[in-house]
Amino acid sequence: MSQQDNEILGLQKVRRGVWYLILSQLISIPLAIVIIVVLFASRSLLPMIVTIVVGLAITIPFLILTYINMRKGFEALVSIGRDLKYGVNGIILAVIGTVLVLIALVFTAPFIFSLLISSTSSVSSLASSSVVGASIISIIGGLIGLIGYVLLFIAFMKTGEIYNEKDVKDGGLVALIGYILSIILSIIGLIVLLIGFYMIYAGLEKVIENLPRQQPNLPPPSTPLGQVGIGKLYSNGMAEVTIYSQYQLGILSATILGTNYSTNNITPNQLSLGYNAIKIDFKASFTFVSGNIYVIQLTLSNGQTLNISVVYQP
Repeated sequence: MSQQDNEILGLQKVRRGVWYLILSQLISIPLAIVIIVVLFASRSLLPMIVTIVVGLAITIPFLILTYINMRKGFEALVSIGRDLKYGVNGIILAVIGTVLVLIALVFTAPFIFSLLISSTSSVSSLASSSVVGASIISIIGGLIGLIGYVLLFIAFMKTGEIYNEKDVKDGGLVALIGYILSIILSIIGLIVLLIGFYMIYAGLEKVIENLPRQQPNLPPPSTPLGQVGIGKLYSNGMAEVTIYSQYQLGILSATILGTNYSTNNITPNQLSLGYNAIKIDFKASFTFVSGNIYVIQLTLSNGQTLNISVVYQP
């Protein structure tokens, strides 16, 4: 696998990990509300325990998937020289901290909830060294998790800087603020954290889309300027093609032959020497026939036109 492929795969895994974090947060917010309602509305301990157990049963698998994808993703990016070790260390510490807190919660939850719904005298008999030990574990786990998440958010801000993507950088900062707020104002902080994660997720998609795809294993066309392979045309108006060029030329416009679709929104709009991964945005929604081949005509800065073939994929 080439370095380029490793980079794309790493970014995709990190983005997938963020998606699982978003799902876990979407569950955590209503779960926190339910816990608060049950806490004040019920004098029974059973509904509270059931609520927490069900919530953990749903969120823990998402956290596991987050850890697996995010760690592998950051490790892949570090292996190609990206300075993102904070991401690897951060997700490891975040998981360790979360596991310690969950272990402590299992032992302390009954005592805490009994304290909230019972008299002091009846609760005092429940106090034990195991509860104190679990509380210490919870504090240690919380501190480890705090350090881990801070490192993780710094890694996202660093990712935004490396790939010049503002949404990822700002999303890391917003998520950091949300995480700190969640310690003080639980639900408000979780909402801000969710916004930050979404910004990171959307920003990583832009990074992946804009990352040039090189195809060094494909033989160049027989002419000094020509298409490599066959391109793709999507229903959202985007087209992706690879062009091999022995000249440095500008791309002025693109037109789908036989239609009225034309655009000058082309990235990059300059052909460099070698392979060029070109994205063309027609800013339209297509309803072409799936699997059909269409021809896009490029107008170049030297007055020449170049016809390229694309297959339509809805």
